[in-house]
Amino acid sequence: MKFIFNTDDYKFSRYRKNEEGMSGKLYLATNKEDENDLWVVKGEFFDHALNEFVISMFANELNVLVPECKLAFYRDKLAAFIKYLPNIRLLSKKEAQEDAEVFEDYLKQFFIGAVFYNDDHLEVFIDDEKRVWQLDNAEGGLGSLKFHMRVLEMSEADKRFKEHFVNYIKGMEEKAEKHLRFAVKNVSEYDIGRQIAFNTLLDIIKLGENSESNDNIKGMFEAITKLLANGENIARLYATYLSSICNAAKKILVEFYSENIHTTD
Repeated sequence: MKFIFNTDDYKFSRYRKNEEGMSGKLYLATNKEDENDLWVVKGEFFDHALNEFVISMFANELNVLVPECKLAFYRDKLAAFIKYLPNIRLLSKKEAQEDAEVFEDYLKQFFIGAVFYNDDHLEVFIDDEKRVWQLDNAEGGLGSLKFHMRVLEMSEADKRFKEHFVNYIKGMEEKAEKHLRFAVKNVSEYDIGRQIAFNTLLDIIKLGENSESNDNIKGMFEAITKLLANGENIARLYATYLSSICNAAKKILVEFYSENIHTTD
């Protein structure tokens, strides 16, 4: 499967030995036949690996630059394998504003980061070709999966918890709406930002409505199901997560469109 990493072809070493962030120890996978083929490995925390994988896929489908990401087991733990990007550096908002095209890409990366609950620790980078990248989605998405899995398991095991699961879904949509409103408000402070907000809301709705026929999204969920014993439930949670964002985007888009009409009039 194209989203499952083949660890047999790689040798492994510690990456940034003296650094250990929220995702714990990092490793570097180097292709045995091509030393330029490098992947950063995040495998300390199960939910970080899944969030990295899923959010990278969603962001890619929304046409922002994120490194290619795959899943596999490493050191007996599920890990995210993230394509190493050479020649990139952190991009500040101030620097981005010096170039109109770069700033447009920066604003879209900020918007997508907020959409997927990653706005508190969003890292935006730029490469030598002035392409703008988003890295580190480990703490976005569903955050800690333990709570979400417990809610789902309880709802399936006991009918009395069905209503609680309905409220849980409602809570997910309220959280998605909050983050989307934050994204729209912040990027709309700039003229180009209003168009970015409008277009991205449309793209989110299309992704949510067409996810079942999207080959990449289907392949992503198939990889999770294949690798994990409880993969079907995890895939279901992420599908629910995407649906909640899509529903929030529909609500906000109607308001956004209405405000623009009144402003134009």
